[in-house]
Amino acid sequence: MGKEISPRIKAQRKHEHAHKQERKERSRQYNTRLPREQYEEICEFLHTHHIRKIDFIYAGYEFLKEEYRMEEEVKNMGLWGKRRLDYLKKYKRSTYLAMLSDGTLEEYIAEVNDSAYKEVDLIIRNMAEKDGTDEKLKASDPMKWVGLMNNYKACAEEVVYAELIYV
Repeated sequence: MGKEISPRIKAQRKHEHAHKQERKERSRQYNTRLPREQYEEICEFLHTHHIRKIDFIYAGYEFLKEEYRMEEEVKNMGLWGKRRLDYLKKYKRSTYLAMLSDGTLEEYIAEVNDSAYKEVDLIIRNMAEKDGTDEKLKASDPMKWVGLMNNYKACAEEVVYAELIYV
């Protein structure tokens, strides 16, 4: 004998059956969450530009595949490259998409990453040299030396954020 259906499941199935037509009206395509207006807008766009739905789906697939491939490569890039990429995605979306589509994004992010690391290093060395923070201070008062170096690093990072990352 088969498994007995619980009253909750029966009620859920009854509700689904009763509201099936309503969902079809809202979504045009049953079992999708795409609102009818948006579906019709997409269909109109495809018709106007003579694009087949399968081509539209394939183009979206290719775009998403490239986007996720980039996310995998983000794990291999440096800190500054990740920060610049995040900034581009959130606040400079058109620039990000243009660079992604023409294949220059990876090279650009690597260049920003290298430049940022070099800039931070250069600024820290210059500030330490200007203030006289050297190995003698490190040997005589290590806590003061660490405090000064952390301060130089924080200042250098702020400069890099302003000049390379958030532009």
